[in-house]
Amino acid sequence: MVKPFFSLLEDYKTVKVWLGEDKKIEKVETNLEHRRRDIEDLCKGKTWQQALPLVERICGICSLAHTNAFVRALEGIAGVSAPRRANYIRVIYSEMERITSHTLWFALVAEDVGLDFKPMYKAREIILNLLEKTRGLRIHPNVQTVGGVVFDLTENDRNQIARSMKEFRDAVSPLFEGMLANENLVGKLEGLARISKKDVEEYGLVGPLARASGVSCDERLTGYFAYRDLGFSEILGTKGDSLERLKVRMDEVLHSVDLIEEAVRALPPGNVRERVSSLTGKRTGTCEAPRGVNTHVVEVREDVITNLEITTPTNRNLSILPKLLVGLELEQLSPTFLTIDPCYTCAERIIVVENGREWIYGQASSH
Repeated sequence: MVKPFFSLLEDYKTVKVWLGEDKKIEKVETNLEHRRRDIEDLCKGKTWQQALPLVERICGICSLAHTNAFVRALEGIAGVSAPRRANYIRVIYSEMERITSHTLWFALVAEDVGLDFKPMYKAREIILNLLEKTRGLRIHPNVQTVGGVVFDLTENDRNQIARSMKEFRDAVSPLFEGMLANENLVGKLEGLARISKKDVEEYGLVGPLARASGVSCDERLTGYFAYRDLGFSEILGTKGDSLERLKVRMDEVLHSVDLIEEAVRALPPGNVRERVSSLTGKRTGTCEAPRGVNTHVVEVREDVITNLEITTPTNRNLSILPKLLVGLELEQLSPTFLTIDPCYTCAERIIVVENGREWIYGQASSH
């Protein structure tokens, strides 16, 4: 039997929760049965050049994270390293993507707790406009190729990036301060859905979700691209609750700005691409996506993709959801779910079961 699913979704997942008589969640069921995506099969039989635009379109928020892992695998097969200038450019645009992902999440959290979320979207627009000015695209910026990047930064581009980073920092810093000073937000998130270091290890959690509990796991520590040159520093929390996850992401955004500014300032001279010959082999490529480590296992024969297997951070991080939700009141479900920061295409819907009746959480007709 073939069940219906959406091939464009990163993963097909359903979360079902049962409410007890006390209106608290007493049971959680997650459906993780569809782990492969059509886009993986669509890449088979295509050259890596043809597959690269498909890989970039796996996600609109983390498109560069997918091409980063994909080209790292292929560069491993080719035995080539991208020029230093190309790797600096890769960091610049990877960190722009992290900023746009995290600021989208901040806006969702603000909306969920009743704050004005529009200023955060306005700050995010600074980065999206910068992408459009320097790449002509607000999403899917077409940065990567095997052996380097497909473009170079002009002096005007560098000046524009530097100005936009200052503008963004000035816009977002007071927004962070306002969120952390808001008693309603802090009251809802502090102490909520605490994750211990043991939980991180047991469930294989990654990204800010794990680092907020004090577990070092940032793939950028390996120094890939130019992260070692640029002085990357991992952001770690200690408390492991929903508020700490907010703080870790805030600090990550500000550090992303630091990395971009330093990369622009110290951009080395030289070319931006090394040519590669015909590729044959198998290799795993990884990168630190906004939500955690992203993994691509790529097999290629004479430039043609024979197999592609992708594991996203949400694959790993949603595994702890049942443990976090049991015992919570229903109104705590949304902020808990948000602080995991799943890609929402990865979690198709949440179904609530109350007194034998099922309804989809968040729909107006649910009560």
